[in-house]
Amino acid sequence: MEIFLSANRIKSMNAGRNITSAVLTYHTRGALPEEYSDEQVLRAVLDAAPPRTGAAELISASVVEYHGAGVYEIEVSYEYTPVTFRGRLASRRPRDENWYMAGSNTTEHTLTALETTAWGDNAPSAGNLVNWNGRTGPLCAVSGADIINSTVRENCLLTIHAQDYTSAFRRKIATLTGSVNDRVFHGWAAGEVLFLGCNSGLPGVNDRGEELIDVTFKFAIRRNRDSLLINGKRISAAGWDVVWPLGTEFVYTSRVYPRGDLNLLGVGR
Repeated sequence: MEIFLSANRIKSMNAGRNITSAVLTYHTRGALPEEYSDEQVLRAVLDAAPPRTGAAELISASVVEYHGAGVYEIEVSYEYTPVTFRGRLASRRPRDENWYMAGSNTTEHTLTALETTAWGDNAPSAGNLVNWNGRTGPLCAVSGADIINSTVRENCLLTIHAQDYTSAFRRKIATLTGSVNDRVFHGWAAGEVLFLGCNSGLPGVNDRGEELIDVTFKFAIRRNRDSLLINGKRISAAGWDVVWPLGTEFVYTSRVYPRGDLNLLGVGR
């Protein structure tokens, strides 16, 4: 059986310049009734027809007339049903970005304070250590304290073609999750943005007939710190580096997250 698209067609377009309905006519050759039932012919035509034209989706196929000698005339109908894309208007477009900011807080254990005041006669200077045991050298110990730390969160809702949600795309996300930006990203300096991963939604179709999917990228922000005074030393540290003292004389900064180019995620332009 051979299937041919006829020149006969009907199409309607809305004010948004999108095809909203269509009827395409197909003819067959070699679809002899003794070899093919009407149902088999209709299935074959549906398989050959495109799944959509413009914003209109394939709805049905019907036999208009059998002309004999294996020649069927079949009409394939398309219709557009207004839909929303995951609760939003169907006007979403590929590469749309929507950014949202929110504040949050977490509990953090700190060994240093912004300022420590000593009370009592001849109290030993603790610098700005928290819960120092008053010893020096090998016997020095600092137990610190748990504090509430404020963190800025930013989420980016990115819309992409469903066909672009590939294993390579997901591997890139997996590789960069838990990384801190090694260069400027979305207006934040290197060292300030931690990529927390992302969520994806179900595919949806917009008013152009494009199959899209939403991916929500999640980031946590901590500003870089300059001129920190610890153990009498002025230091600087990246936002996600850990600062810790050793005794009352030394101070260290530790990088605990890998660095990566978060611009490779394709957001933050």
